[in-house]
Amino acid sequence: MAKNKIVYEPKKLTFKEKRMIVKAQKNLFSDKEPEMWEHYCEEEKTEMAVGKGEPCNWCGKKEEDCESCS
Repeated sequence: MAKNKIVYEPKKLTFKEKRMIVKAQKNLFSDKEPEMWEHYCEEEKTEMAVGKGEPCNWCGKKEEDCESCS
């Protein structure tokens, strides 16, 4: 006689989780380079490239706040 086995089903993903996975796959596997802006970071004492629309992780400077950013 076989013992009762407990079988767990994989977690069902929500619509939001599925959408996040699709978006991440598009970003990871796309051939285009991400758009960046550059500035001199006072915290790191070097030129830094940061993703468009994102603040610098080190100093918090934003592209729109920077006069000499490219």
